[in-house]
Amino acid sequence: MSTRQRKIPRSTRFEDALAELEEIVRQLESGEESLETSLARFERGVSLSRFCQESLAEAEQKVQVLLEENGEERLANINANGTARNASAEKTARGVSDRTPETDNSEDGDNF
Repeated sequence: MSTRQRKIPRSTRFEDALAELEEIVRQLESGEESLETSLARFERGVSLSRFCQESLAEAEQKVQVLLEENGEERLANINANGTARNASAEKTARGVSDRTPETDNSEDGDNF
């Protein structure tokens, strides 16, 4: 069977596709294969990369749906260890306010 495959089956697990992509990268970086084999592996790698990107985008959409409250969307940041934090809690933790200079009416009177 040829290394070339036009499309990754939807039944493929993300983790399996990522592992195969990482192996292809390792093989290409070694530079030990022929040009023809390298091109075929590169083509497969591009397909796997697209599949992984699409899988991640679908997962992100599912997370956003799960985080909706009372019909109002709550955005969350997911950090490297997989913990989701509410975006407003993230801003508060960093000391960032939702107010902009144009909407900050905390003081009465002139700005000068």
